[in-house]
Amino acid sequence: MKRHHAAQIRRCAIAAAIYMGWMVGPAAASGAAQQPAHEQSREAWQRIPEIFAALGATPGAVIADVGAGPGFFTERLAKTVGPNGRVVAVDIDAGTLRTLHNRLRDAGLTNVDTIQGQPDDPRLPAASLDGALIVNAYHEMVDHQAMLAHIREALKPGGRLVIVEPISDGRRDGARDAQTRQHEIAPGFVQEEARAAGFRIVSFVDPFVQRPSHDTEYMLVLTPIDR
Repeated sequence: MKRHHAAQIRRCAIAAAIYMGWMVGPAAASGAAQQPAHEQSREAWQRIPEIFAALGATPGAVIADVGAGPGFFTERLAKTVGPNGRVVAVDIDAGTLRTLHNRLRDAGLTNVDTIQGQPDDPRLPAASLDGALIVNAYHEMVDHQAMLAHIREALKPGGRLVIVEPISDGRRDGARDAQTRQHEIAPGFVQEEARAAGFRIVSFVDPFVQRPSHDTEYMLVLTPIDR
């Protein structure tokens, strides 16, 4: 147990060093200045190094960003895993993926593959990923059990699925559909669905971050039971 804890601390330190390294370098400083204001603000509260440490996003890793959207995490993951690593950005919207392509081109990043997924299938190759990340997107997945099953099959032995989601205190005990209509979901639903899909819980942090809107986000770290 002590060895595991020490290894986890080392992973966190490595991820933080990598992430902070590209943030404060000369080229990164120039890139940061070009970021939209809301992304610069998000840097201050999202606790990205800790998410990457939980995910296993280190140099050479292969990581999927499922529900990538405009690429806030995709770009940062690509810089963290480096030229020997790979990021697979998945989104179901073709227009969003075009925007993401432009962002990656402008950032000079060539270690990202993009996939237009389906509502029930991210179309990820089997046993290809060291980690998969879903941030503020799981609550939008109507076919969540099918998505979880496909992600599970795409993970390598020991791979991690990290889910970060918001929930407001006033809706924690509400019905699932009432929560998702408000673009959030309580952790109990996600934990139950993940177990049903063949995952076990590695760690659960609640609250994980405080949003500027005063809602909180939690972080759930999962791994396939038989891997």
